[in-house]
Amino acid sequence: MKKRVFIIRNGFDISLGRKTTFSDFAKSKYWGKIPKKDGLGLYLNKKKNIDNWFDLEECLRLYAVQDIDCQNQGVKMFNPKKDKEVFDLLVEQLSAYLKEEESKPINPNSDAAVVFDNIINTYYDGIYSFNYTDLSL
Repeated sequence: MKKRVFIIRNGFDISLGRKTTFSDFAKSKYWGKIPKKDGLGLYLNKKKNIDNWFDLEECLRLYAVQDIDCQNQGVKMFNPKKDKEVFDLLVEQLSAYLKEEESKPINPNSDAAVVFDNIINTYYDGIYSFNYTDLSL
């Protein structure tokens, strides 16, 4: 007998009514703990204030590319030790934020929840998720 596997794409948790975008995180109390005076923290905060929605991973990539470009030109604009501290704090705060969001109830009337309950749990042998959050319903 063939096994059926269902792969859940990134964003399924948002369809369940969870506030798990990076923009949601940037509006939270957890974002407020990130230093924003200079370096990585300042850069991310500027991106947050410019865009209503932003891709945190892309912002981190662009920041790193800018750092490499500056170093190649002999200009030292970034402080790797301080940026690492900000990054570590960012990871810690994002993890805490997502844990808090996971603890909140989902919207049981959302299309995603209805599909999950009526089809996925009875029809598929395995579920693989690419979400940051636990999708236990």
